[in-house]
Amino acid sequence: MKKRMIVALMLGVLGLSPGLTVLASPQTMPDGTVFDAEYYAQTNLDVAAVYGTDESILYQHYLNFGKAEGRRACAQSQNAGAAEGSVLIEPGDENYWRAGYLSVGFNYKLNPGENEWNWSSDEPAYGYTRQDMRNDPYYQAMRQEILNTLASVEDKNRIRKYSDYTYIYESEEAEHQRRQARFNLAIDLVKEGIVEHCYFMMNPAKGHWVGDFQGNEVVTIYYLNYDSAGTDIYVQHPEVTGYY
Repeated sequence: MKKRMIVALMLGVLGLSPGLTVLASPQTMPDGTVFDAEYYAQTNLDVAAVYGTDESILYQHYLNFGKAEGRRACAQSQNAGAAEGSVLIEPGDENYWRAGYLSVGFNYKLNPGENEWNWSSDEPAYGYTRQDMRNDPYYQAMRQEILNTLASVEDKNRIRKYSDYTYIYESEEAEHQRRQARFNLAIDLVKEGIVEHCYFMMNPAKGHWVGDFQGNEVVTIYYLNYDSAGTDIYVQHPEVTGYY
């Protein structure tokens, strides 16, 4: 009964009929999401049985429920910068990063828009691109250090550590590349089952904040399985449900 009521409400809001058919190819939706209604229906038969196969209705289900439940919008992500054929690139991967950010105890704001979530600029995945960075030297160095850390400790929970790897802050462009590497490394480590969740951030090597990073030595602070947040923080963020 509850599902039928939800369907009826969605149909009423959208002014659509459940008898419409899906489009046969992935579509770029107004918010930029690549959505394949045919794929979504075929891989979520429970959803199709209740909501039918209309693209608009299925997309509303994805926005309102599917994304938070870990359902994929299409068979393969088409994010800019994604390596061709990379098995690491999947829609929703940024939620692993968000979950890691929340686990450390940080929070971010969600501004609910009409029929969608609009991320504010302080959202942790803002400005990042999901891509395959396994050949990046910084990515490789941090990955190896993390593996060494995990291999050397008995208790692999609540690890907060300053990296031994240091670098000189050269420019905003160079740091953007390192931010991309931190973002993607954290997601890869979770998806590979190496950690439950993790988060990385840059910090001056001297241990205190400086106004101008230019020319200063920088280290990376990494949090591995560092769950200091209470359950309430996850309740506020249904988008990460199933990612931690």
